[in-house]
Amino acid sequence: MTTTARVRLYLWIWGALFALTLAEIAVAYMGISKAALVTWLVLLATVKAGLVGLFYMHLRWEHILLGLLATLPFLMTAGFAAVLIMENSR
Repeated sequence: MTTTARVRLYLWIWGALFALTLAEIAVAYMGISKAALVTWLVLLATVKAGLVGLFYMHLRWEHILLGLLATLPFLMTAGFAAVLIMENSR
């Protein structure tokens, strides 16, 4: 990958992270239930963490097993968050 292509990729990822941050702010000001708010914010934060891990921590170019190992904590955290959201929405 050339330097120009790499810079362009990082700028696109930065733009996506910025757009996701704006989406989080927009969701925070919506008049939705607390369970829906937390669900959307956790989903958006998980996508952002995935982008950072894949591109800024260079996991995209590593062996697939290392990438799966790195994503396991995100999946477990999302599962725990889903259980807590369902428990608190009763």
